[in-house]
Amino acid sequence: MEYWVNIDYKEDIYRLHKADCRHVKKYASETKGVKELKTRGGWLKFKTKRMAQAFYQRNHHTLRWKPCQVCDP
Repeated sequence: MEYWVNIDYKEDIYRLHKADCRHVKKYASETKGVKELKTRGGWLKFKTKRMAQAFYQRNHHTLRWKPCQVCDP
């Protein structure tokens, strides 16, 4: 199963979603990217939950870890 992470620097959140979650709204803007990080964050795709957690621990451990409450990854 694949996962998407919404990294939001403004809200200080690293939110994990299952790929088919209805809350996954991947759209790029000037400040937020898809498959890349910009000044406000972005949406990143991972093949496994473990890979998403490892990326969090290495790079974004200061953000709040918040798994989606709807899809419960």
